[in-house]
Amino acid sequence: LCYCGWVCWLVVMSLAGITFGAEPEVGTAGRPLRIVMLSGSEEYESAASLPKWKEKLEREYFIACDLLQAEKELRIEGLERMKEGDLAVFFTRRIKMPAEELGGLKAYIAAEKPILGLRTSSHGFQEYLEFDKEILGGNYKGHYGTGEPTTYSVVESSQGHPVLEGISGGWTSEYSLYKTAPIAEGCVPLLMGKSTAADQEHPAAWVREMGKRRVFYTALGGRTDFDHEPFQRLLINAISWTTQVPVTRLKRP
Repeated sequence: LCYCGWVCWLVVMSLAGITFGAEPEVGTAGRPLRIVMLSGSEEYESAASLPKWKEKLEREYFIACDLLQAEKELRIEGLERMKEGDLAVFFTRRIKMPAEELGGLKAYIAAEKPILGLRTSSHGFQEYLEFDKEILGGNYKGHYGTGEPTTYSVVESSQGHPVLEGISGGWTSEYSLYKTAPIAEGCVPLLMGKSTAADQEHPAAWVREMGKRRVFYTALGGRTDFDHEPFQRLLINAISWTTQVPVTRLKRP
């Protein structure tokens, strides 16, 4: 290469996050952010929504996803692969695996690595229901009538939070309101949900910091929720916040 060509090549490598003699930064072409997705919520069609979301993330961001799909809400093979992830996304519902087969999941949690929970992840494993209160900081107690839509709004005191960047106002989901109040002390509510079927609002998205771990949870996550741009924005912001990798670095040119 001539001098100018060499310089241009170095600049390209630098912009891609590839540094000679050192590991590339996480969330760059040289080292995509690794997300392990646990899918197993038949009621909310996670087997349809998560593969599409995976494709979008890998197409638009320096992200590589490992999707583990449950077998009829009975079991998920490959939980030991969670140790390779920078972030675990939970979207399961009452998976009926024995507690002794959840070793890979428990090891990931013990390592205090980031977690992103969607809707039924609050009761994602029938033999690990304490995950809701102990890890997510939630308080799931069922939901209001099926078929009653839910209106979500931003918590005014949290408007400056990074997970809410680019999100204003609210939107309506066709899915019922989850009973989550009160959430654990130390959780920061980001969205509130209300329904004509409910006598009070309930936290619908929040963040939590526990030691080294950052957690994001939202009661949203039905298939058509993924069609709303604010929800997509909320999720990519949550990925960035929980992993502490800036969106600007993750985004492909």
